[in-house]
Amino acid sequence: MREKSKAGNLQTKASPTPEAEFLCISDASPATTELLALAEGLKAYCADETVLKAALQDDCLRVRDRLRAAYRNAELMEAIAVASPSLADSFSKWEENPKAKEDKGRSKH
Repeated sequence: MREKSKAGNLQTKASPTPEAEFLCISDASPATTELLALAEGLKAYCADETVLKAALQDDCLRVRDRLRAAYRNAELMEAIAVASPSLADSFSKWEENPKAKEDKGRSKH
């Protein structure tokens, strides 16, 4: 870490942690790979106005199909159950009606 002294000169001050210009995280676990695959091949992010609505609908159906497939992956569901039991419990309700919005007593703004 650099600080200016009273004289205006830059001085290096000891830092408790080393500074880095970048951070790289690598996690090739099957659960992470499967979650990242949800966005593969989606088209709405680069669609122009004339096809945006159709692209969003197509992407939504594609992601729902992928989520249903992920729901059948025991390793992924176990990880979700550990991280968020309430989310894991809500999957069966979502699978029955993916467009339904669940009201958990949240106030509407």
